[in-house]
Amino acid sequence: MATFEGNEMNSCPIKMFDFSNAVVVVVSGAILNPCGHMLIQLGAETASDTVYLHVAGGTGSGGRGIMEVSGIRARPKWMNQDEFKRYLKENEKKVEKRIKLNLNNPQAAMLKLEQMLSVKWTWGILPNNCSSFVEKIISAGGGSGGLWTNCPNWATPGDYD
Repeated sequence: MATFEGNEMNSCPIKMFDFSNAVVVVVSGAILNPCGHMLIQLGAETASDTVYLHVAGGTGSGGRGIMEVSGIRARPKWMNQDEFKRYLKENEKKVEKRIKLNLNNPQAAMLKLEQMLSVKWTWGILPNNCSSFVEKIISAGGGSGGLWTNCPNWATPGDYD
């Protein structure tokens, strides 16, 4: 049985996402992924319109051991708050850390996401993974820093100052 990874984004949302309240979320990785997994949260953790974005997995992979690897070429995915809770439960993940971002150009971050939706994401282990997806959006939005290792579990607030 496939576990829930999110809803595939194959078009721009009707209402633009609010990147002015963005947070990096690091969750535990799949069994074969010691680096963890990174998503970007848009909105307050308790708000009903909060959205989580990430690249990973694919439907039909059927197991938690390789979920982050199964989306070699896949579209970004999104989840609302309830779906994020479902994602954590079904994939036996837990939130490891949340890092608040300061993006001085939220509209540019949204435009970067729209650009990235026009092509499938190619997963490349560490060089082109979940953290590099998030960092491309952060960089476009005027955020600084990033992970030189692209290993989400090693992320600290200082990485995104």
